[in-house]
Amino acid sequence: MHDLNRSPLKQLEQAPLLDPPDTLWPRLRDRQRGAVARRRMLAGASAVAATGMLAVAALLPWSTAPHFESHPPLATENDVVEQIATLDRALQAAYESDASDPEIEPMWVARAQLMHGLSIQRTN
Repeated sequence: MHDLNRSPLKQLEQAPLLDPPDTLWPRLRDRQRGAVARRRMLAGASAVAATGMLAVAALLPWSTAPHFESHPPLATENDVVEQIATLDRALQAAYESDASDPEIEPMWVARAQLMHGLSIQRTN
């Protein structure tokens, strides 16, 4: 039987050599040709895809100048301070006339936005 104490390498060295069937080499050659054909097909498809992407990229509009949407000119710090003072006077008048919360809230939101913009201007 099998000797469990012998190494597998020793067992392989002592195993008899068998002749492969006659159909083995043509099958291996056919498989190799198929693999080469698949690699060539993949390389060709990749080249066609790359060419297509380059063609599409060439058709896209290219511009070296940055595109900026038109915005109103930025307010100076003095303008923002004046707007805040105007809102403060409007808030004082609203409180003196017993305005409701829904009437006063938008003024506080606008004031907070102006204050935020002013703090950003001062940090830059």
